Amino acid sequence: MRILLVHRHFEPDTPTYARMLAHMARALAAAGHEVEVLTSQPSYHASRAARGERGRPPRTERVNGHLVRRARMPGFAERSKALGSLAFFLAVVWHLFTRRPYDVVSVATIPPVVMGLCGRLAQLRGSLFLYHCMDIHPEAAIAAGVLTDSPLTRLMRRIDAASCRAADLVVVLSADMARTMRARHVRGDKVTVRNNFDVLDVPLELDTVARPVPAEGDRLQLVFAGNLGRFQQLDVLCDAIDRASQDIPRLTILFLGSGAMEGDLRQRASRTPARFEVREPVSLADATALCAAADLAVVSLAGGVVHSCYPSKLITYLRAGCRVLVVAEEGSELVDFVRANDLGTCAPPGDTDALAKAMIEEARALPDRDEADSARIQAVGEAVFGRERALAWWVQTYENLEHGR
Repeated sequence: MRILLVHRHFEPDTPTYARMLAHMARALAAAGHEVEVLTSQPSYHASRAARGERGRPPRTERVNGHLVRRARMPGFAERSKALGSLAFFLAVVWHLFTRRPYDVVSVATIPPVVMGLCGRLAQLRGSLFLYHCMDIHPEAAIAAGVLTDSPLTRLMRRIDAASCRAADLVVVLSADMARTMRARHVRGDKVTVRNNFDVLDVPLELDTVARPVPAEGDRLQLVFAGNLGRFQQLDVLCDAIDRASQDIPRLTILFLGSGAMEGDLRQRASRTPARFEVREPVSLADATALCAAADLAVVSLAGGVVHSCYPSKLITYLRAGCRVLVVAEEGSELVDFVRANDLGTCAPPGDTDALAKAMIEEARALPDRDEADSARIQAVGEAVFGRERALAWWVQTYENLEHGR
């Protein structure tokens, strides 16, 4: 079976999906399939620096049994996110219509909406279309307040909903996202739920992690790793930290990442450096180690966002054996999962008081936590987000898709 996997980012780029796609391509190739990855030159965060040190990867190379093609991108594509998305979309369209048709073409939701159109174009040449929805746009952006409900966003939703209905298979990350697909009138037999998997290769040994000895309720070290964007409602999180610090004298948070809110967070850190710290993105292994050294790792989503995405940072936190503080709606799969497995504490979006109270309760319970609790959290993460089972599922899913043609 000839399979084309399409995504703007691929190794050595650093996003989670870039690493996931590398594992998926390797597994599909090992199962005997002819696999190509269509991507662009590295352009994401820290990978820009790495590219400068090692030079640009070749436009075409064979790695781990599969072929990687990096589309030629104009210089302005790296300076403008919107123009870069347009350039990549055009490169994908050109590729689809100048190459021999593939049996299956898989696209993800970056760049939003237009990648779904690419999948539909692939169908014109007889390919099956797998739509891997890591998030659902524009619903997620509207819920976070990044976009407004306007004629343009309603048009975007109609276009992407039509792509979902046309797809031969839509893969989403949670039951909440599956319900959003049903609201788009996508047939239930076309939608399947499969969450992301752990992409880190090196196991983390908990006994190598140095944690300060907690005093009774006077200390809490938080960490937030990932995109510092507007989907995360980080202003409410910071306000809650300020409020909880009245009860927890040594309350700190480390933000690891970059994004639209980075400037605001750095300003707050400059005013209160003893409480807030912002660092540039680091490698996944380093981020995991920093999470393991924290008392509580934060997953924060603006109201409604949980219905259109699922935070992959949770996998990193669980691998680190760190308890989590989840800000999301009651009844969501994310909150239910954390509560059912005693992985941390939860608070509703936008409620500063409830969030501060959750921090205070975690600080008071901190002296009772031990390494066994961290090991249990790691075990839950491996059971739910383990890579080998996920890759076996993906190989079987592609093969079932082709057999059902």
